[in-house]
This record gives sequence, C-alpha cells and structure tokens, in this order.
Amino acid sequence: MTQVLKLSLVLTLLIITHTSPYARGESPVITDKKAQKTIITEKKQSEKATSINNSAMNTKEWTFTLSLTTPHPGWKLSVDTIYKSNNRVGILANVATDPQGLFPQVISKQEKTILINSPQHPVTVIITGKTWGWANPDEPYLFVNDLSELTENNKMLFRPENKVSFKIEKSE
Repeated sequence: MTQVLKLSLVLTLLIITHTSPYARGESPVITDKKAQKTIITEKKQSEKATSINNSAMNTKEWTFTLSLTTPHPGWKLSVDTIYKSNNRVGILANVATDPQGLFPQVISKQEKTILINSPQHPVTVIITGKTWGWANPDEPYLFVNDLSELTENNKMLFRPENKVSFKIEKSE
C-alpha cells in the first residue's frame, strides 16, 4: 500500500512540475526573445479581436442570408433596398435572367448574405421578377409582380424614409 502511495505522490509531483505556466495561472519566464515576441503578438491580437467584437455589438449590424431556388443558374438574385420600421425589417429583392442566354435546365440556388445596419427584427422579404410557377415551402417570401400589390401593412414598411444601409457580404 505504501508503494502505491509513493508512486501516486511521485506522479502528482511530476504533473505539477511539468504543466504549463498558463495552466498553473502563472506568467511564463521567457528567456528566448523570439518566444517573447510571439506571446506579446498573440496577446495584442486577442485584445484587438475583443475590441472588434465589442464595437460590432454597439453598431447593431447583423447578417441575413437570402436564399432562392431558381429553375436554372442563369437567374440572378439582387437586393435592391432594405427598410426598417419599429419592429420589422423589410428586404426588397429582384430576380431576373438574361433572355438571350442559354442555360442548363437544372434547379439552382441563388444566395446573398447581407450585412444590415440596424437593430435585428423579424424580416419580411418581397421579391419581384419570379416567373416560374412552383413554390418552395422553405422560402417564406412574398413574390409580387410590382409593389402596387403590397398590402397596406407592407406599404407602411416599404417607404423611402424607412431605408437603412446594407452591404452584400457574400453572393453565390
């Protein structure tokens, strides 16, 4: 029994003496100047990342991915304008194709990832230009021929004074 205790004590001492200074809550003693520079650089990068995350929270920017299934890859999705009211964000988009183009008839997906500069609210997406007849239940968008088809509730959202700034981050 005493040999087991001695072995356990020796192993514990080995573990304690060979753990990293960071794991023990200590600052490492650095004798290598290159290693010291690396640690200082990592600390600065960490502080910079924290600063960027904090400023992003204050600006109230967020991303929204608009994804639309189309009859072929020749259809292009564009985001025209984004609007914001008290409790909703509205995205006005258009889908169009080049009538002269030849495209393979294969179901395709068009995507836009949008960085929106406003507080985050539920999103209403209205798309003009759709000409195919099938629907996709995964795309809860309102398809209209023109904006005169909007309900009064949506007309209140899609007013010029409600426009907000946005940027397309990713387009596929």
